[in-house]
Amino acid sequence: VYACNLFVPGKLKLVGPEHNPQAVLDYVDTVMNRCRIAGVKVVVLGSGEARKVPPGFDSILARKQFIDVVGKMAMLAEKQGIIIAMENLNRSETNFGNSVLDVLAIAKEVNRPGFKVTADIYHMLREDESAKSIKAAGSWLVHCHIAEEKDRAYPGKYGEDFYTYFAALRDIGFTGKIMMECGWKDLAIEAPIALKYLQAQLDECYK
Repeated sequence: VYACNLFVPGKLKLVGPEHNPQAVLDYVDTVMNRCRIAGVKVVVLGSGEARKVPPGFDSILARKQFIDVVGKMAMLAEKQGIIIAMENLNRSETNFGNSVLDVLAIAKEVNRPGFKVTADIYHMLREDESAKSIKAAGSWLVHCHIAEEKDRAYPGKYGEDFYTYFAALRDIGFTGKIMMECGWKDLAIEAPIALKYLQAQLDECYK
């Protein structure tokens, strides 16, 4: 298993008045041990509900809570040879870290080798975030998710053009994985279509 997501459950808060750092770290320590056994290299930190700032809660304090706890989470990941890569999520899923630039700023503040950036192109499309953010992320970007904006469909279903995002990945020398995180109805039929569709765009971009 190369990568995992759905990392921190919503009931285990990374920010807010119910934030319990020790409970978070105990959970993460268990996860990282199991990931090492499974051969996982990247754990994606989406976890929109866990990182959502509650209404009325001080946003500056929430950011401090988050930076503090994910820095310690990164140290646990580093011990197991794993990278936590925080993902940008659109505003329908969370109110914290809604762009690649937001996530990049957090990663730079954490400043740990075990804490990097995932660029989710679907969420970038939802937030009208340009491919320039990928260029800004540069070497901080270690993982990528992709889906079409409409219905979070598999690539190729509606013909979404990802060329500018692929060009940005090319320009920063990205060597990580591009994972299709999307809806499937019949994987055996749809996955080969999606792979062929993405490969054609990548080939055009990299020729």
